[in-house]
Amino acid sequence: MSVKIDGNGEIIGATNTVPTGMPHIFLRTTVPPGWIAANGTVATIGNVGSGAARANADTLALFTEWWRYTDAQLPIFTNAGGASTRGASAQADWLAGKRLSVFNIAGRFLRAAGTINTLTFVNGTAYADTFRSHDHGIAGPGTFSVGGSAEYAPNVGRNKLSEAVGAAETAPVSLAGLACVKL
Repeated sequence: MSVKIDGNGEIIGATNTVPTGMPHIFLRTTVPPGWIAANGTVATIGNVGSGAARANADTLALFTEWWRYTDAQLPIFTNAGGASTRGASAQADWLAGKRLSVFNIAGRFLRAAGTINTLTFVNGTAYADTFRSHDHGIAGPGTFSVGGSAEYAPNVGRNKLSEAVGAAETAPVSLAGLACVKL
C-alpha cells in the first residue's frame, strides 16, 4: 500500500486500518457505516436468522472476535432468545443462529486490563463503582489561603476521605458522544 498526502494534508490511497472490535466515541447522532452502537440500543448480534437486534452478515467478524470472551462477560443466547452457552466454535454458534451480547460502554470509561495498586482489571469485564476509604495524606489542621503559602502544622493529624455506600458518583467535566464498536 502506498500512502500519499496532498497539499491539504489529506491522506490519499490509505485502506481501512481500524480493527474489528475497536471502540470509539463519535460526535455525531447516527452510527457510521461499518460500526455498531455500543450504548445499550443494540443488545445482541448474530446472523440473519438469529433474531438478534443486529441480525446481519456484517456482524460475523465481531461475533467471531467477541465469542472468545466468557459467557459471564458476554452472554450468548439461542435464536429464540433463551440463555445458552458457547458451543464448539464461533463458527458453529454463528451457523446455529445464536445471538451474542454487545458490550455497553455508555457512561463508562475504558481502562487497560491489568493490576495496579492491588486492584486487578480483567479484559472484557465490566466493573461497578468502587469507593474506598483512603488517606490523602493532607497534613493539618491548618489554614490555606488562595494565592498564598500554606499555613499548617506539619504532620499533625491527617484527613481521610470516606465515601458512604451509595454515595453520588463524581465525574470530571466532559462531553458525551455516541459509543460505537467497529464491525
